[in-house]
Amino acid sequence: PIKCSRINMGTAGFAMAIASAGCAMAQGKATAAAAEGLARNPGARPGIQLALILGLALIESLALYTLVIIFAKVKI
Repeated sequence: PIKCSRINMGTAGFAMAIASAGCAMAQGKATAAAAEGLARNPGARPGIQLALILGLALIESLALYTLVIIFAKVKI
């Protein structure tokens, strides 16, 4: 772990902000694509729903991994 300084805390916060923004944009795009797919073909709901849930879980894991790395590297 790295000793905590203002620069480290600021960098960690900035990294988390970037990861969260990327996740939010990706989740919005994935949800919009799933809604469009359901509107075009309602019969494909089970496949689209499974892919959407799996995709959202993987997208969310990016933010969680970033948070874990921040806590592992920056010791408060």
